[in-house]
Amino acid sequence: MRIEQLRYLCEIAHRRSMNIASEKLHVAQQTLSTSIKSLESELGIKLLERTYQGVYPTKMGQEVIDWAEET
Repeated sequence: MRIEQLRYLCEIAHRRSMNIASEKLHVAQQTLSTSIKSLESELGIKLLERTYQGVYPTKMGQEVIDWAEET
């Protein structure tokens, strides 16, 4: 787990959009997606629900976000 991945996760969750988060972070959308998928694989949990209406943290994803924002 890298700090960068946690920063990406928090930004995506706050923006509810991979596209908007990628613009805000100045990284490609594919970079965000790959980074989050890698973090999900490493932790063994699904962090985000991806829908046509936006991106939302799962229950476990929200716990990781809360932890990341506290530290």
